[in-house]
Amino acid sequence: PVLIGLFQGNKKPFPVASYLEDFLNEYRLLKDHGLTFQDKSFGVAIKAFVCDAPARAFLKGTKYHSGFDSCERCIIKGETINRRVTMISPNPLPTRNDRDFHDMMYYGKHQVARSPLVDYDIECVMRFPLDYMHMICLGVVRRLLFFLRSGPRRCKLSSRQFQEISKNLEDLRGKLPSEFARQPRSLSELERWKATEFRQFVLYTGVIVLKDVVSKAIYQHFLCLKVAVSI
Repeated sequence: PVLIGLFQGNKKPFPVASYLEDFLNEYRLLKDHGLTFQDKSFGVAIKAFVCDAPARAFLKGTKYHSGFDSCERCIIKGETINRRVTMISPNPLPTRNDRDFHDMMYYGKHQVARSPLVDYDIECVMRFPLDYMHMICLGVVRRLLFFLRSGPRRCKLSSRQFQEISKNLEDLRGKLPSEFARQPRSLSELERWKATEFRQFVLYTGVIVLKDVVSKAIYQHFLCLKVAVSI
């Protein structure tokens, strides 16, 4: 990684065009003329902007992730359920595309301002991959485990089931390959789990420690998530 910009302040820089100005001017120069190194010329192009949800909205000039029209991939309007904005649709919806984004076709709903990236022909939909760590590991998987511990009655586990899952996790401790950053911990320490532990659970250990402990419906629900994330 190479540092291309740094900002210090009590709030986000405003306007975003001023914050990105030096970077975008240099990008245009490199895009038009390339980069010469050891008598070799290289073309320069942006592959992706890797940001969390608030940073993506800030750079793209879109609604923040809690907004009704905040989905970055499809045209769906959220609704409030149990004091949370939830995206539910029974049918496939049209996906967002870079041409409509550049033409400000989503302004007033998804877009709240024109992003300076548009003026440099940077794709603001496909060049912004979604934040896997926060959305899946610290999002869906974390919430799923908290629901199993203290959620609604239809999915809440008994104390015996919860202790059995914790024991299964502890039995795996010290037995995983060194490539894993952390060894499994009990669910009693769930509040202190890191993102790598939630990733490990959904991709590797969860399918083992939940089997024959939770109901068939809960287990199949978890398997759907595991398979989708694996793909």
